[in-house]
Amino acid sequence: MRHLRASRSMVSDHGQKSFPVDMIVMAAGAQIVLIEDEPVVCRALQRYLSLDGYEVLAFDSLAALDAALAAFARFPDLLIADFHLGAGERGIDAMERLEARFGACPPAIILTGDITGLPAVSCGDRTVRLLNKPVAGRELSATVQELLAMPR
Repeated sequence: MRHLRASRSMVSDHGQKSFPVDMIVMAAGAQIVLIEDEPVVCRALQRYLSLDGYEVLAFDSLAALDAALAAFARFPDLLIADFHLGAGERGIDAMERLEARFGACPPAIILTGDITGLPAVSCGDRTVRLLNKPVAGRELSATVQELLAMPR
């Protein structure tokens, strides 16, 4: 298992959210389900998260997630999904799929380029964060850390 990069800016207060070093290290190896229909974005997110030590299970649609759900060995630690997945699919529907499979949904990050306000209304749960595309790496990392640190 790789440990997260615990750089000084992540563990000290420089205007960013900070987390204790032991909390950062504990998050390494966490399993993240990623659902993104744009192949380039999906690969980039998967690579970025993998470099931070996460196990990333990436899917390009809800159908692909559905096909794999039965084989999931454990409850994922976090869901990251695009809000609009094409063909009328929405990333928040993945939350329902995971809840049906495991009886609960992990904390989630919903990524969107939609400025209509619909995603914000749809993602009102305290364990769901909405991030606007394009999302900065630091913002994504901080949000992942925040959600993984939440008590379950």
